[in-house]
Amino acid sequence: VSTVCNSLNNIYNAKDWSDDPIKAIATSLNIQIPTTLELDTLRQKRDELQKEKELLEKEQKQQQKN
Repeated sequence: VSTVCNSLNNIYNAKDWSDDPIKAIATSLNIQIPTTLELDTLRQKRDELQKEKELLEKEQKQQQKN
């Protein structure tokens, strides 16, 4: 409970509170907020893996036919 109270106190007293409340909360609670760039990279990676998976499934079906 004291940790939460301290965190809330830190949030309330944070200098960047007015600039970016979400960032202030995340910083005081040590939460990592992924940046847009990181999310884009992850989406791209996911799409690449999805395509790779589909290709492998096609190849597998081809081999099963032969």
